[in-house]
Amino acid sequence: MSDFKVWAVVVGFATGLVCGVLGDDSAHAQDIWPMGTLEPPATAPLATVPAQPVAAATQPVAPIKPAALIPAVQQSTEPPLDQLVAPIALYPDPLLGQILMASTYTQEVAEAARWVRVPANRALGGDALTAALKAKGWNPSVMALAPFPSLLAIMADKLDWTQQLGKAFLARQGDVMAAVQRLRHAALTAGNLKATPQCHCVIRTSGDIISIQPAEAELVSIPAYDPAVVYGKWAEAAYPLTAFPMPPGFVPTPGNAVGFSPAIEVVLFGPIWGWGTIDWPNRRILVNEARYAALQSGHVAFAGGVWVHEAASPPRKVAHNAPSVAIHRGHHAKSAGQRRFALTHSPPPPPYGWDPRYSEWGPPPGAILPPPPPRHIARNWYGGYYYDPYR
Repeated sequence: MSDFKVWAVVVGFATGLVCGVLGDDSAHAQDIWPMGTLEPPATAPLATVPAQPVAAATQPVAPIKPAALIPAVQQSTEPPLDQLVAPIALYPDPLLGQILMASTYTQEVAEAARWVRVPANRALGGDALTAALKAKGWNPSVMALAPFPSLLAIMADKLDWTQQLGKAFLARQGDVMAAVQRLRHAALTAGNLKATPQCHCVIRTSGDIISIQPAEAELVSIPAYDPAVVYGKWAEAAYPLTAFPMPPGFVPTPGNAVGFSPAIEVVLFGPIWGWGTIDWPNRRILVNEARYAALQSGHVAFAGGVWVHEAASPPRKVAHNAPSVAIHRGHHAKSAGQRRFALTHSPPPPPYGWDPRYSEWGPPPGAILPPPPPRHIARNWYGGYYYDPYR
């Protein structure tokens, strides 16, 4: 066999092999167009094939975010209880109890702070003060702070703190009182809780309970201190402590972290003070029902004399006892009888023509005018005789 024939056999065999392979795959090759066509031939719709899982190696890998860009877990916006009560934890028990109760009536605290700024109101005392406060309709716990205008001003200026304290005391009264005890123990351990002549107080320890009582029932002194100092090292660095401003002209005693403002004679303020006491073992406030009811109209007795939050009294509306009046020439009749008298006993109109005094036209000439009213009821001079449209 010649070389040409051998070459032809090899080419033919290779061509047949290639055509066979292409023929087998032609049924699956949907993108092969017939020669000379410009568009692919119409084909029957393919059956839907379930998607196969993509190999893990082909999936895109999410980039790793730096730790600073990862959002932190949402933290509670409520401050710790120790932080809330730190500015008042060392106050005498009677005053502390009034602050805790009054903080649940934030709006009334703000109103009372404005009210005591008036010098005439601040000068009231005894029964006169009690009557004035009862007329405002505030809760007795707010009335009890009237002898402490500087404290009311602080609570009104720091209204967010007052609201948070009130919400915490309503929801977790026992926990709030436990926080007060923790801070008192911390101040005692730091050597900053001690009775001094300026505090007019007695500090008693019974088991785990520390009570601070006035040495004289008629005198109460407000302590002044920096919470960041008096309790020692503060563990909650993320929650800075709230410090109340020092009283004007206050000079602390050297060597004492706690000072005291001049004593206030609460005995001068009558029945608004001294009706509540703190029951530390049971974490509650006890109320003298008779004295409380004398201050709060419509009060329903507390069960067992234990204080609970009462709904705030609705705003008192000023009664306007002004009936509808009939206006006649600028004068007002106060009753139906007076209106009839004013209409039937009106003064004579001015002469015919425009009268600038009355801004109206008089009757035409020749009109018959009513007689003037009797002189015994008259008070005002009008047109030559007296009359009184108010009777």
